[in-house]
Amino acid sequence: MILHADLSTGVSGDKMLGALLELCECYGVADFTGLETLALTLAPGITIERERVIKAGIGATQIHISEEDPPARSWQQIREMITQGAATGALSRSAADLAIRVFGDIADAEARVHGVAVEQVHFHEVGAADSILDVVGCCYLLTALEPARFYATPMALGNGTMRCDHGELPIPAPATVQLISGLPVYAGQHQGELTTPTGAALASAFVTDWEPLPHMRPMMVGFGAGTMNLFGAANVVRIIAGEPADLSGSIISKDDGIKVENGREPYDRESFEGKLGHHAAQDRAFYDQMSSGFTVQGCTLLETNIDHLSPEALAYICEQLLNKDALDVWQEPIVMKKSRLAVR
Repeated sequence: MILHADLSTGVSGDKMLGALLELCECYGVADFTGLETLALTLAPGITIERERVIKAGIGATQIHISEEDPPARSWQQIREMITQGAATGALSRSAADLAIRVFGDIADAEARVHGVAVEQVHFHEVGAADSILDVVGCCYLLTALEPARFYATPMALGNGTMRCDHGELPIPAPATVQLISGLPVYAGQHQGELTTPTGAALASAFVTDWEPLPHMRPMMVGFGAGTMNLFGAANVVRIIAGEPADLSGSIISKDDGIKVENGREPYDRESFEGKLGHHAAQDRAFYDQMSSGFTVQGCTLLETNIDHLSPEALAYICEQLLNKDALDVWQEPIVMKKSRLAVR
């Protein structure tokens, strides 16, 4: 199995959680009841609900998580919550390791923003139960799906300013800026915060290939909804699940995936280099073969307007440019000042 996420309206924890839950229920590998059990194990006072919503005409799953008077939890406290969840059996060891890695990335980002040591970081919005379950729940669902690769489009970040505990700040949030370092992003056309620190951390940990929809045979699709309503667009994360396919549509592998049994290596990007197993190795060889047949090449287009030059001279210039390995040369008749004929 491979996954492809469309992040053209950004990514947040709740949107990723809803999309992965829909996929897991389609494949029968996890359900909302398991997510509820996990939530109560992590924080007994938590309330979790699901709702079917419509975003710009698209039906999607929205997860509502609430906790009365959530404390500002430290990185150490969150790590202990996740470890306890794994100890009770509500969370696999590999899912717990992945969740700890994601929160570790967030802690590092917050520490750099505030200029403190990682262990001194206290989470506010990200330390609330909804953000904790967004991260742990996404890791729980992703490891249940066992994808061989996770593709995604670049992340839209949004425009304008946002309010937080530290006042009004420009979008993206300071922690988000740290977490998207080296990743493909763009502002997009919509106002508001489209990508949150939690969403950026999840995408950074999950995505193995940042590119458009690969050659695949789609099987299932999941939509996860965010809380904002966007003008002219659906505020959702769409994740397509399917099998890798060649240009004819033939399936390359039907039972690929990362095995995430207890005691095995956790799901992470490094595991895609040499730890996947036979079928995922076949997928990797296929994509290497496919990419060798196509070349993406950047070009520079040079244009100039020329007058008072004979056709013979212009033809000679074109010939010399082609001899110097120009990809193409052409002339266009134009009219310049005082209605004089010229060439572009």
